[in-house]
Formats: sequence, structure tokens, C-alpha cells
Amino acid sequence: MDCVIGGWVLKWLFETTIGNLDLLAGDDGSYWWDFVTGETELGFLSPSLWFILFTLICVVCIIAGVEKGIEKMSKYLVPVLLIMIVGITIYEFTIPGIWDGIVYYLSPDLDELSADTFLGAISQIFYSVSIAMGILITYGSYAKKEVDLEKSSFNIVAIDTIVAILAGMMIVPVAFLFGFPDSSGMGLMFTAMPQVFESMTGGALIAPLFYLLVAVAALTSAISLAETCASVFIDGTKTDRPKATAITTIIILAFGMLCVLGFYGGPLFFDSPLDQGVGWLGFFDTITNSIMMPIASIIICIFVGYVIKIKLIDDEIMISSPFRFRRIFDIMIMYVCPILLSVMLITAMISMLS
Repeated sequence: MDCVIGGWVLKWLFETTIGNLDLLAGDDGSYWWDFVTGETELGFLSPSLWFILFTLICVVCIIAGVEKGIEKMSKYLVPVLLIMIVGITIYEFTIPGIWDGIVYYLSPDLDELSADTFLGAISQIFYSVSIAMGILITYGSYAKKEVDLEKSSFNIVAIDTIVAILAGMMIVPVAFLFGFPDSSGMGLMFTAMPQVFESMTGGALIAPLFYLLVAVAALTSAISLAETCASVFIDGTKTDRPKATAITTIIILAFGMLCVLGFYGGPLFFDSPLDQGVGWLGFFDTITNSIMMPIASIIICIFVGYVIKIKLIDDEIMISSPFRFRRIFDIMIMYVCPILLSVMLITAMISMLS
């Protein structure tokens, strides 16, 4: 899924680089929907090619390894993206009428709160923090013993929350201002943001830089997932990195093409109550975030708390620093999290079946 959306970002990077910002911003941003549904000049061949290109870039980084690939790339470029998000948000404050959008963003309608709302929020947290996908385990294996794991965990959660709030502040108010339905949806970055860039001085120069940095951020996410898959083959079957990467690539291409061709209007599209109206991409998103991740999390809690014993984890954390929240951590893993995750899973399944 990351590689599919990453392909969209590369397409927007290309178009803004060659000066087609007006194409992306025109007709209220409808070009994005035409692109992903095969209504543009090359049909579904266009999103397919950009998806394959993004996947190949991802593969090169995996072959290079974590330290030589993803680490060096993200160390400098991701902070630049954060700075740009802050800068664009500040600029948006000067757009006439933007304060109505900001009030809309910061004033939630409590009457709309429901079990599905909390379920969606928790699912987003799972994906955003990379819980229950093996990423934390994979990257944890590269961490040096002197790394303060407790401090790193707090930093990850804090930074993730801050960036999420800033990203929402950057996109939702302008989406509201430009009249996008419900100011929500996966395509807002491809529809609302081009209109912002077109309205700002120097936007034609800022847009390609923005999408370049977004492409890097998308690449780090995709590499994280792909590296996890490759590591399973490397450690589990003693396969060397090139072969493990080749197997991972085949899996990515197979499921990715299913998402590309199974989007709304595509030859493989199917109408399911779980697909959010966009086909296989929405189906996989719902199943993984709402079903598979909670199940994996419950299994991890049981395995850590009762099979290998949680003391092993506590001792590992205390190698580098004191474990100040050890008692709370132990209670959460052994008792609280399994119960809450089970409730979340049951709620998700009831919601899907109703």
C-alpha cells in the first residue's frame, strides 16, 4: 500500500517539476481521482508505472541495507520536510478565510463521536507508530546496547503526535476552505495542496520540493515494511539479502498491482463494504489496521507477558538506563493492553458485519 501511494507522490513530484502545477490544481483537484481511476491519458498504465518505479527505488535502498540506505537518506531530508510543513502552515494563516478552516479543525463535533471514531483513531495509531508490523522488532535489532529505549519510545510518540497535528493543521483547514467534501480522505495531499501552492508566491518552486520530501518520507515508511519482510527471510531461512529482497519485491509487486488495478473503475475492482469505496487498497487498509494488527498485538502481549516472561524485556531496557515506568509497563502488557485490544478487535468485527 505504501508503494502504491508512493507512486502517486512520484507522479506529483514529476508534474510539479515540469511545471504542471496548474494541471494538478485545476477543476478542484479532480486530476488525482482521474489518475488513480485510470481516466488520464495512459489509463491504468500510468499509476502502474509510477508504482513500479517507486518499488524499484525502495528495493535499491533495501539492498544497500538500513544504515547505508534509509538511515542516511532520512537523517537530513525528513527534518527538512518537517520545517517545510511548519512554513507552509504559517503561510496558510495569511490566506483570507483560513481561520474558519482552523476553527473547524480545532473544534471537533462531539455529537459525531462513536465506537467507529475511536476504532479509526486507534487503527491510525497502530499504523503511524508501526505497532504490530514487525518494524519495531526489525529496527530494534539494529539498535546499539547503549541506546536509551525508554527515552527513545517517548521521543517517537511525542514526535509522531506533533507531526500529525501539524500535518492536519496544514491540510484540513485549506481543504475546508476550498470546499472538499468532509475535509477528509486519502487524496487531500494530492488535491488540496496543489491549490495552496498555486495560490502562494513561489508555489511553483516550493511544490516540487515539498513532494520530493514527501516522497522521501513515503520511501522511509515503505522501506521499513519491506525491510521487515526481507529480514524474516534472511533470519528465518538463512537467505542472503539479494535473494530475500527479490522475494520481497515479488510480493510487493503482486499485492501492489492488485491495489492499482483494483481501484475504483479498474479491471480488478470489487465492491465490498470493507473497501471504503476504493477497492482492494481500502480493503487491505481496513483488514490490516482493524483486524490483523490488533490480533498481532494481542499475541505479542501474551508472548511477552507469559511465554518469554516480561522480566526479560525489563532487563533489556535497563541495560542502557533506569526503567522509570517499569511497573506501569508490566501491568499494561500483561493485563490492560490484551483486554483493550480484544475489545477493539470485537468492536471492529461487529462494525464490519453490521
